[in-house]
Amino acid sequence: MDIDALAVMVKAVAYAALLQAVGIALFLALFGARLEVSTAAVRRLGIVLSGVGLLTVLASYGLEAGRMSGEFAGVMDNAMHRRLAHLPLAAATSLRVLGSALLITAFVWTAREAKVLGVIGAALVTESFLLVGHSVSHEPRWAIVSLLQLHLLVAAFWIGSIAPLILVARREPAAVVHQVVMRFSALATVLVPAMAVAGLVMAWLLTSGRYSIRDPYTAALTGKVALLVVALSLAALNRARLGPALLEGAASAVRRFSLSLAVELIVLLGIVVVTAAMTSLFSPPMASMSGARVAGIRAIVSLPVSPRPVMVLGRTHSTVSAWTS
Repeated sequence: MDIDALAVMVKAVAYAALLQAVGIALFLALFGARLEVSTAAVRRLGIVLSGVGLLTVLASYGLEAGRMSGEFAGVMDNAMHRRLAHLPLAAATSLRVLGSALLITAFVWTAREAKVLGVIGAALVTESFLLVGHSVSHEPRWAIVSLLQLHLLVAAFWIGSIAPLILVARREPAAVVHQVVMRFSALATVLVPAMAVAGLVMAWLLTSGRYSIRDPYTAALTGKVALLVVALSLAALNRARLGPALLEGAASAVRRFSLSLAVELIVLLGIVVVTAAMTSLFSPPMASMSGARVAGIRAIVSLPVSPRPVMVLGRTHSTVSAWTS
């Protein structure tokens, strides 16, 4: 298997696990006091996802050294790791490791203070994404970073709440299930559209308003939007019909609701996979970068790191482009 393909796969798993763990921490902070019997199951799920996220984040970091050298042997190359340690990805990985550790602690610890610890861990994980990727090199950075922060927090809350909602629907009394689902739907009705708008504005800023279906980056954006429309449709169905039906406590209503949520989660995880591929393999137009950042990137790319080029948006770049992914 090509090292780029493996790196994308590992990064996708890391993103999916971390975002869900962050979402579970936020879900417990908002709804934990309302739960009666499903709290332990939700916490166990959070521990597993945080652990998977921690391990895959470390694996993803190691694979970046291989991508820099253009071969798997680079994963064990000390020189590559020394160079990698001075790049923003190292700081981002440190935040993700620390955030994951705090999340695990918060899920294991049952005291009331655990919620605060979970929120701090969630903040560190989402903050790590602001240090790397396309938001670092494009202007206006303050706007892109602000939009990305909003986008990430809401996306994590949405993705990470689905599995807990399934557990709540299957384990809690009908009255509790209905209360939690309706409260979550009310929040999502406000937050999810804000997330979508933030994502669209951010995409417009990153691409400078240029769009072409033949362009890999904008084509991937189109795919993300299409998947988002599907997820929003399922969420609307849950809010309008399947969620209110849970008040009756019928087993059939719980099954339909759980199935709809499972499909919704699969669609959202599809968006995460596309995002992992975009940040690893493709790049938006460089026209909106500041002159200093373009010069810095050119200086980095000029380093004699790898003889293996990678095609990005029809242009040839060194594999060093993946260093800050």
